[in-house]
Amino acid sequence: MPRLALMFGSVVTPFVVACALGVSPAPPVADPVGLASKALFEPTKRGQVFQGLGQYRADNLEHIELMPAGHRPAFTTVYAGPGDRRTKADPDFVVRKFGERIEEEFAAGRFLHLGIDLLDNSEKKLRPIIGEFIETEEYDELIVRLAKVVAEHGIPVMVRPLFEFNSEKHVDHKKYVAGYRKIVRLFREAGAGDLTAFCWCFEPRAGPGRFMDWYPGDDVVDWFGLDIFGEKDVFTDQQTRSFLREADRHDRPVFLAEVSCNRVPIGTTKADAKRAIKDWFKPFADFVDDHDQIKGFAYITTDHTKRGKYGEAGWLDSRLQNNPTLLEWWRDWIEDEGFVGALGDDPGWGELSGMKEILAKR
Repeated sequence: MPRLALMFGSVVTPFVVACALGVSPAPPVADPVGLASKALFEPTKRGQVFQGLGQYRADNLEHIELMPAGHRPAFTTVYAGPGDRRTKADPDFVVRKFGERIEEEFAAGRFLHLGIDLLDNSEKKLRPIIGEFIETEEYDELIVRLAKVVAEHGIPVMVRPLFEFNSEKHVDHKKYVAGYRKIVRLFREAGAGDLTAFCWCFEPRAGPGRFMDWYPGDDVVDWFGLDIFGEKDVFTDQQTRSFLREADRHDRPVFLAEVSCNRVPIGTTKADAKRAIKDWFKPFADFVDDHDQIKGFAYITTDHTKRGKYGEAGWLDSRLQNNPTLLEWWRDWIEDEGFVGALGDDPGWGELSGMKEILAKR
């Protein structure tokens, strides 16, 4: 649900920046129920957190089978973009599969978390296409069609436009703001606005710390997002702390949109599990527990060593089932914390903000 845009001081706002770039952004929309209202998907009870998974489907399904009854993940993740080689080759297939995936996940009690990028990956080197996107209508069609799928199915989604805004993909913050705002506008104009929560996503280790230069505005940001990779010090990193403070200042919940134990070995033995818990999993659990504004997380479970550039960068296998002792620890943590899970679980994501009204129309 869009909330009242707050403008402080005599600064150039994202709305003005977008207009200056020739984009027609959605104007700030006042929230009739006030800033104290909950964002779509936000837990309605203090201390609640929803839990889900990343984008690797086979690994997700194996993980889900190992979770305790009544505490299954609430969502899984997919990615799409108009510059993707698969989209260019067969956009109809991509749109159709997205619709099928929404229904398949919903039938299993889960919703979808959709990441949207503006990168052309048809060549060996990724090429940002955000300039063409904001200046023309060349890449609009896929975004509009995905939004229409959401509207037609009536199933809510978490959308993360242009994720990891501080990475090398988005060196021009003015273009980033305009591109993000345009994606939100296209979703709203396609009739999916009431079914979509928009997440503005930062990766603390990816780049410069002046992250508010990339802020697209309160009227188009429902959630602040963090992608957490690396060793345990990332949880106390100055960048991380500063971002959480800004989330509080803007009265926005925080979604840990990508989280993975990618630098600490999980191993197979009890001794390995003890080290992994000490060096990553317990600090992660404390990070979630100690910050009330964190309301959701997506754990990426996969063997990163076999995932191309990630394996080449030294990323490790993050699958919990590799180590029975660690898996037992995770299951106990999920169960003890009572994280919000799949539909039918107690609690399930049907109890999150806005869900009862949406699901009643299904």
